[in-house]
Amino acid sequence: YMPQRRSIILIDRKFQLRFAFYTCSWLFALSLIYPAIIYNLFDFFLRYASLDPNGPTVAAIQATRKELLSIVVILQLVFLSVTFLLSVFLSHKIAGPIYKLKKFMNMAKEGNLNESLRFRKADHFKDVAEVFNDMTQGLKDLLAQDREKLGQSAQKLERAVEHASGDSKRQAEEALQLIREVREHLPHS
Repeated sequence: YMPQRRSIILIDRKFQLRFAFYTCSWLFALSLIYPAIIYNLFDFFLRYASLDPNGPTVAAIQATRKELLSIVVILQLVFLSVTFLLSVFLSHKIAGPIYKLKKFMNMAKEGNLNESLRFRKADHFKDVAEVFNDMTQGLKDLLAQDREKLGQSAQKLERAVEHASGDSKRQAEEALQLIREVREHLPHS
């Protein structure tokens, strides 16, 4: 089995964008601390510079503060953009397996238990694929046992039909037909 590359980055657009916005909103809120510290630190310098006639000019300190705050804002915007893109990329490794699991669950719901679920090497939740495969194998085993029991019951009922007569023969034939129909609808292993 060769894992395939996913070419679609936004597999579950709603989840992935919500994940990225949530991550970035917390990061943005926390990153507001740095400009506040810089602003207050420069206010401290301005107070002392205004008291010292031989010190740096207040205008020079204010210009430096403005430049530094501009640089911090630009860096924060770049950092948030990169964080947003990384969040989308990381959520892809979560959304992809969930999408694939849903697809395989729908296949199982339709009776296809023969496919084996595998995730890509870098995906999260590899253990979920193993549990899903164990579950489908268990279901296949149970269905095979039920199929075998129905086959044995059908054989016994066929022998009973040979010796029955009248109304009991008709009822046994109807029961035999129901067993055959149920057995036919059970997935083959």
